[in-house]
Amino acid sequence: MTLPAKIDLHGLTVQQGFSKALMFIKVHQMAESRHCKIITGVSGRMRREFESWMENPVFATYVESIKEFDNHGSFIVKIKKRNTK
Repeated sequence: MTLPAKIDLHGLTVQQGFSKALMFIKVHQMAESRHCKIITGVSGRMRREFESWMENPVFATYVESIKEFDNHGSFIVKIKKRNTK
């Protein structure tokens, strides 16, 4: 099994994290990846915000589901298949 691509949002502002996470997911959907890993950190605002982003309609277009990965502030994102119609 290959490990999913990952991005670490440490050190970014919440606004930067939102933009980078969205672009990362979009790029991997275009590449037909089904999963990616997003690291937010164990505690803090970025982690709380990340979970709320997944309810945002902008992310809902690309994200099928998220699952906490290791209780160390990372999530596996299941990416929706691209609509090619």
